[in-house]
Amino acid sequence: MQNRSIRLFLSSTFRDFGEERDLLVRQVFPALRARLKDRFVELVDVDLRWGITVEQAERGEVLPICLAEIDRARPYFIGMLGERYGWIPPSDGFAPDLIERQPWLKKHQGGKSVTELEILHGVLNNRRMKGRTFFYFRSPGYAKAKGGEYVPASPEDRDRQRDLKRRIQASGYPVVGYRDPASLAKRLERDLWKLLDAEFPASSVPDAFEREAMRHEAYATPRRRLYLGGERYQAQLASALESGEQRVVIEGASGGGKSALLANFFEGYRKRQPKRPVHEHYLGASADAGDPHALVRRLCEFIKRQTNSGEEIESEPQKLMDSLPLWLATASAWARKRKTRFVFVLDALNSLTDQQDLRWWPAFLPQGVHFVVSCLHGPVLQALKYKSQGLDGQSPRWKVIT
Repeated sequence: MQNRSIRLFLSSTFRDFGEERDLLVRQVFPALRARLKDRFVELVDVDLRWGITVEQAERGEVLPICLAEIDRARPYFIGMLGERYGWIPPSDGFAPDLIERQPWLKKHQGGKSVTELEILHGVLNNRRMKGRTFFYFRSPGYAKAKGGEYVPASPEDRDRQRDLKRRIQASGYPVVGYRDPASLAKRLERDLWKLLDAEFPASSVPDAFEREAMRHEAYATPRRRLYLGGERYQAQLASALESGEQRVVIEGASGGGKSALLANFFEGYRKRQPKRPVHEHYLGASADAGDPHALVRRLCEFIKRQTNSGEEIESEPQKLMDSLPLWLATASAWARKRKTRFVFVLDALNSLTDQQDLRWWPAFLPQGVHFVVSCLHGPVLQALKYKSQGLDGQSPRWKVIT
């Protein structure tokens, strides 16, 4: 299914682009969201300058956050340039692990602004961004009239900015000049709508299953923003899946970040393991998501579509629940034939609105079928572990992450 969640990364110097950013956030993006609503497309603007604290900047966390968010937003990138070159991190401001992950940064230590590094990483070093990248150069006359923070901080910065603009223009990416912030807002809305209207035409409105999947994606998306920490839990989850664990449960108190962990981990997992079908179900995603029948129906429909099965999904509630083991067997056969696996992710299973005794939960999981579940302590978690016990009372233990 086509991803209908669009992330737009906004890149510019900070102090002299407050007017443009305000217009985009308050006028342009809401107008685009209203037009995209009937097409079930979610538009997320990524403007990190508003979400980074002074403490993070002092610890050198600004750049790694920016680069990570650019990768998440690919292939959409908006660069706005004026006359200021922007802040240059000191040569010792690059953490060793960042240099290890991004070795191209080494030659730029102490010599490039954060804004130019964003443009290099997001666009100039990646030719696959063509078609979805826009650059907008503001009139020098506007900066001259405003003065202060709008003009170059030094002759050296003026020369750096001019050189950056020349390289952008020579790259072949579209560059539009504009007179003032209002002109930018009008032009940017027109450019983005032309692009998004072509990518998500009115004729491609998704069906009921796809719309529900979009609600779950919309629930997960904000939980991926600025996800800091949690590396230890992500490493445990990765280790459990790669070691072949079929049952992984994430326990913890309410508000402990379990949904954010799953949303972030499986966004990356899909990229690392593109041949492994992953089905995510967040019980807080919609009014029906906590209904056990809706949960099982979505799971079966996912298997049906992934395997191209000709079997019909039961409409009668009890027959539907009873059919779950058969659908898991279908998934297993398909996965074993292709030497892969299905991964089913259920977030906040304790939020079930009915049948919390899990009498419908399969006691046996066939090969190639893996479940990752997050759950609060309580009757649902107890039932989950009890349902996995064999006849001898010995449980195929759940791998627990707390």
